[in-house]
Amino acid sequence: MLIIFQHTDKLQTPDDFDSVVRAEIPSQTEEPNLYEVVIHHMIHGPCGALNPNSPCMTDGKCKKKFTKPFVSHTSRGIDSYPLYRRREGTQVQIYENNQIIVDNGWVVPYNPWLLLKYDCQINVEVCGGIKCVKYIYKYIHKGPDRVALDLRNGQNYDEIQQYVDGRWISAPEALWRIFSFEFSRMYPAHISDVLAHDGNTKTMLTEFFQMNCAPELTGKYLYRKFPQYFTWMQSRKEWVPRKSRNKVVGRVYVVSPSEGERFYLCILHNHVPGSKSFEYLMTVNGNIYTTFKEAAEVRGLVQHDDYVHHCLLEA
Repeated sequence: MLIIFQHTDKLQTPDDFDSVVRAEIPSQTEEPNLYEVVIHHMIHGPCGALNPNSPCMTDGKCKKKFTKPFVSHTSRGIDSYPLYRRREGTQVQIYENNQIIVDNGWVVPYNPWLLLKYDCQINVEVCGGIKCVKYIYKYIHKGPDRVALDLRNGQNYDEIQQYVDGRWISAPEALWRIFSFEFSRMYPAHISDVLAHDGNTKTMLTEFFQMNCAPELTGKYLYRKFPQYFTWMQSRKEWVPRKSRNKVVGRVYVVSPSEGERFYLCILHNHVPGSKSFEYLMTVNGNIYTTFKEAAEVRGLVQHDDYVHHCLLEA
C-alpha cells in the first residue's frame, strides 16, 4: 500500500521520519506493550551466522541485507529509503533455549500506532527517493491480469479489430504514448555500417588470402594446413608466424553438400594451395568461371551431377 500525503503534510526532514517510523527496540519499562509487540513481530530472522538456514539467505548473504548498521541519527538515503536511527547498546534475548541475542540492527522498520492497534507484522517505510517510488508505482499501475474472450460463428472475423478490442494498457503507459515519449533507444544495426567497420572486414579467410599475396607464400599452404605454421591473433585480426614447434591440426567447418556454393568453396580450399582471393579459386587454366561448383568440376574435384542423364541417353 502506498499512502501519498498532501504537500503540507509530507515528511520532509529526518525528524519527520522519526515521528512516523522507528527501527529500534523500545524501552521495556517505558513502553512495555510496544516492547512485547516489537519483539514478537518486528525482529528479522535471525539469519546469517545465527541461522544459516533462514529462508532469506542466498549465497551466504541475507536478501534483506540484515543486520543493519548502527547509526545515531536518521538521515536521507541516496535515492532510496532513509537510513533509520539504530542506536547501539540495546540487546534482547529472544530465544531462551538457543540463547540468541538480538539488537537494533535486527529490527524491521515499523509505526508504533499501527503495530499496537493491529498486533501483527506491519513493515512501514518512508519513500525517500525516486527509486522507491518507481518500484512501488510499477506494481500499483501495471494493471490486473485479464483475458479477452470473443465467441463468433464461422471463420470470418477481423483480426485487427479483434486485437484493438482486446488490447488494454495502463494509465501511465497511455500517458507515455499520448506525449510521444521514447519507448526504446536501441536501434538495429544497418548492414552497411557493420561491413564498413574495420574489425568486421577482416576475417581468418580474407587475411589468409592477404598472406598468400606475399611472394614467399605463393602456392605453399592449403587453408586447413595454414594454422600449423601461423596463429590467428583475434585482437589484431591477423595471422602471425607460430613460434611453437608443437604439431597443430587445423580444422575447417563442416559444410554439407546441400549448402551449395559453400560446399564447393570448401572443396576448393582443401585442394587448391595458396589461394589469394575468391576469383583465384574460380580461375582454372586462365578461365574465370562464375561459380565455385563449375571451378571444382573443371578441376576434377567433383563429378558432374548430370552423369545419370548422360548414362540414360547412351543407353
